[in-house]
Amino acid sequence: MTLFSGTCEGAVIRERRGTGGFGYDPVLVPRGQTRTIAEMGDAEKDAISHRGVAVRALLAQLEAERARRAGRPPLRLVT
Repeated sequence: MTLFSGTCEGAVIRERRGTGGFGYDPVLVPRGQTRTIAEMGDAEKDAISHRGVAVRALLAQLEAERARRAGRPPLRLVT
């Protein structure tokens, strides 16, 4: 079995900001950002979230396996 994981590193702030998301989203400012995850739009969140990182790794692995079985180079997944 293959496991896929991702991380979203950043700083935890004291004051909650934003209304999107749940859990730590209103208090987590990702590294290199100035807004909390709760202040970001869905596409922006998905691009940096630990779940998004893991899902993209899974999709790349699935595409590589599909290409290997078909005897062709894998497609480059655009995210």
